[in-house]
Amino acid sequence: MANQKLAWLLVGLLAVGSIALIAQNYGLNLKLQMLEHQISAQTVVTPAKIKVNQTGGTLFNFSADVASDGSVPTTVTKTLAIDITNEEVSKPVTLLISLKDPQTGENGLPKELRNAYIEVFYKVGGTKKYLFIDGKTTDGYQVTLDPASTLSGEIGVTLLQAPSGTFTKNQTYTITLYISQPNANYWTQTVTYTLKT
Repeated sequence: MANQKLAWLLVGLLAVGSIALIAQNYGLNLKLQMLEHQISAQTVVTPAKIKVNQTGGTLFNFSADVASDGSVPTTVTKTLAIDITNEEVSKPVTLLISLKDPQTGENGLPKELRNAYIEVFYKVGGTKKYLFIDGKTTDGYQVTLDPASTLSGEIGVTLLQAPSGTFTKNQTYTITLYISQPNANYWTQTVTYTLKT
């Protein structure tokens, strides 16, 4: 009788062990499948070849527009031409033009300039897309370029009529524009501009 109980106990332990081993194996297989899915979802896409030409220069000079007390007596806008060329001959490219790095979130507009009296925009044709307005950075402007085509536009900065102390006279700031490719894991090219108050 004792031997029979011992035998049943051993059978029970073996059954429980087998079930635990099967469950563990199933869990391991499930984890492997999830890992394979994550790796395939992170497939690196080769970015398209684009060329950026700052044809209008790189300086926004507002030194004559900002008063010595940091006010702006009259609203003024300055624009600089910029050409973006898709050098791929067989595939279109989608671009995101923004003041915010899509990977790091870093803002390309210096914090000293981030207020309600400055606007930054990208303009193509008659369409103006704000990159910074009402004291906030926007999601930017997304556009698709056909193969071997050039997008000719303008980067513009507006200083709105502002009270004293809004800006600091005779200061120089660097503005970074991010041109990224959402379909290529947000591969990003940067171009910089100088703003003088």
